[in-house]
Amino acid sequence: MFTSIIQQVSSVFSPTWPIVAPVFLCVFAGFVWKKLNRPYDTGFVSQLVMNIGAPALIISSLSMTPITPSQLTNMLAICATLITGLLISSVIVLKILGYSVRDFIVSLTFPNVGNMGLPLCLYAYLPLEKRVFHLRWHYL
Repeated sequence: MFTSIIQQVSSVFSPTWPIVAPVFLCVFAGFVWKKLNRPYDTGFVSQLVMNIGAPALIISSLSMTPITPSQLTNMLAICATLITGLLISSVIVLKILGYSVRDFIVSLTFPNVGNMGLPLCLYAYLPLEKRVFHLRWHYL
């Protein structure tokens, strides 16, 4: 009985471990960094991620994905439509609620979900050999 419970639990967690392991490694690295009292320049890290990391992740994801120019055009049109719709609906809701449009419009129009979604999809849907290569490439 105890063995079957362990088998059930491992069958649930074993497919997700390669996806969440890099996240745990990053959290552990941050924990160790803080315990060692190392300085952390937030401005530098933010600029590094925004100017190098995010574009590299987008280019890497798009270059590995078999996508035709028409599919890319459709995706860009859908994204532009979605952002425009979010912008308009956010302004309307903020005006109705009496909140400052200037304070809230950016966070309501451009939610920051892509930074987590791209790497998780990358690790979830690539074969194991490619996941290991990308893990070494992105984190070492």
